[in-house]
Amino acid sequence: MRKYYLTRKLTGARSKVKQYGFAIIYVSIFVFINQNLIAQTPVTAVTTNSVAATPETYSAGGDTYNWGQGNDLFLVSVNTATVPDTYFYDGSLILSYTLKRVDNVLSNGFRNRLMAEKVLLANDFDYAPSRPADNADGSRMEDALFQPILNRGALDVFNNVDGGTFERENNIERVDVIYDPLVAPALLNEVGYMVSEKSGNNSMKIAAITSLDAFGEPATYGPLISINSLAIPNPYGLPDPDLNWRFLENEAFIPQGDEVQYEGLPETYGLTVVTLDQLGIVVGETLHGVSFFGEDVDDAIHDLVDPTTFPQNSVSGADIHGGLGAFVKTNNVVLLPLDTDNDGVADVSDLDDDNDGIPDTVEGNGDVDGDGIANRLDLDSDGDGISDIIEAGGVDTDGDAHVDYLW
Repeated sequence: MRKYYLTRKLTGARSKVKQYGFAIIYVSIFVFINQNLIAQTPVTAVTTNSVAATPETYSAGGDTYNWGQGNDLFLVSVNTATVPDTYFYDGSLILSYTLKRVDNVLSNGFRNRLMAEKVLLANDFDYAPSRPADNADGSRMEDALFQPILNRGALDVFNNVDGGTFERENNIERVDVIYDPLVAPALLNEVGYMVSEKSGNNSMKIAAITSLDAFGEPATYGPLISINSLAIPNPYGLPDPDLNWRFLENEAFIPQGDEVQYEGLPETYGLTVVTLDQLGIVVGETLHGVSFFGEDVDDAIHDLVDPTTFPQNSVSGADIHGGLGAFVKTNNVVLLPLDTDNDGVADVSDLDDDNDGIPDTVEGNGDVDGDGIANRLDLDSDGDGISDIIEAGGVDTDGDAHVDYLW
């Protein structure tokens, strides 16, 4: 494993949804008070696991590009200067990772703008990490951001304008990182999400997803939090060493084709942890992940649920490493499957999570009465005052809205 330390640098549809609660294990007799006044916790060191990358070669623009000529550097843990000081990556809960794009006059379709570590003393088009996988639309940026591989990533994610050599146009307005629902634990500062930005010199915003709609899309958000690169101290920690980066892009308009290299610079990581308390989450609140936004999105003006309301002239050139929104926690927090109806069967395996006699596959994850409770967990899903078990023709002699033989 590789561990890099801080030097101070001044540079500008699943059918069944699992839900997890938290069991908290206290491994120290000390109680610490989080007095951090900024909305994020800078990383001072990062530990990675080197895994042999997958080779892939293609030709574009008269050059031959060789990916996978070294190792993928997978995130394992990060250290901070505050207590608690070590957060470990946990990739077991993620449901989906989506880039919300809105076509503009300078970019459409599924443009790829990527960065990758160059292999030292090798051909200029030889890259250490694996090439990000493409989805059905040909977009590789989802995989570049989703996989917690720190020596590759995506460039100018929220940028809409052509700013010259180092600021290029794109059409990404929001990044949604949706997890199995989590019930916020008592140790709010010991659970959070990783945020990265090459050299830590560009800002972005983050908000917790507090509910989903019937289609599994964000429906409501917590407070919109700024990760401001101009803040003092800088919210991003800058662990050594510099990596020798190469920047690639394909065409701005359909058909996009393969990516070609256009520039490169040696720059370091910029990493920070945003914890649940910094996101404005309270103990016992349910959250479904996080979304990321350009720095010029303002929830007083724009509808966070609708990216078409966001500015179309953004100059937010965030260059983001793999693992944006990665779920991290300390060893003090242990996740246990949530059992909503306390019948001894965890929701992940329970065919009727609320024990109202109606299978979850029938009730679904929609919210008919708009009360913020999914139908499969709502004992009165249509909000008419009559429990679902009665409306379905069941028997409820004690009036508790649950199947009699279980209660």
